[in-house]
Amino acid sequence: MRRLRKHLWQYLIALSSLISSPWVVLGDFNATLSHADRQGCSSDSPEHSFQDMVSICGLHDLDYCAPHYTWTCGSRSVHLDRGFCNSRWFEHFLNSLLHHLIRMKSDHRPILLSTNNQVYSLRPHNFKYFAGWSLHRDFKKFVEENWLNSLSISEAIHHFSLVASKWNSDVFGSLGRNKKFLMARIRDVQRCLDRKRTANMVKLEAKLLRELDILLDQEEILWKQKSTG
Repeated sequence: MRRLRKHLWQYLIALSSLISSPWVVLGDFNATLSHADRQGCSSDSPEHSFQDMVSICGLHDLDYCAPHYTWTCGSRSVHLDRGFCNSRWFEHFLNSLLHHLIRMKSDHRPILLSTNNQVYSLRPHNFKYFAGWSLHRDFKKFVEENWLNSLSISEAIHHFSLVASKWNSDVFGSLGRNKKFLMARIRDVQRCLDRKRTANMVKLEAKLLRELDILLDQEEILWKQKSTG
């Protein structure tokens, strides 16, 4: 594995000599730059050939936010996933920032590069039945209590749309808001786990990740529904 990495470092060095435009490279380098990049490992030594490659290519280690370690296995935590860029990249994307996202089905954190671009949606909101509601544990009971067979079809639909809109706001909530809140809790838990692993915190992380799985399923249904609507 170390020999394969050296081939990669040589390739990147050769590639960098051909690039004069903005350049960024991201991923799991499976190597560390400093002693601080490892915790709980038998060997805390950085890989000098990796350091040499970064120096020879003239690359800068991108700033990041969220926990330092990007890979965790048992009591071991290592900063393996990172991003590098050349000086020309900084000239064009001065506010570049790497986000260490939450771990889910992998022992690695996904990494996301932000260049400070923002996209806003001004689409008006109209009531629509959201198929993802069916994943909520209380939705079946809500339908049974609020679908009025005594009314005509048009009246029943009108009544249900009103109470469903209120239920969506008060109970189901905004997917975006719920996702942001849940991911913030998971980040806090995983920060604690990076410092010290306890059985209770591991169980809490597993519980929150299951909840996030359900929420992401709901989000996927939403986007599929929008794409066909």
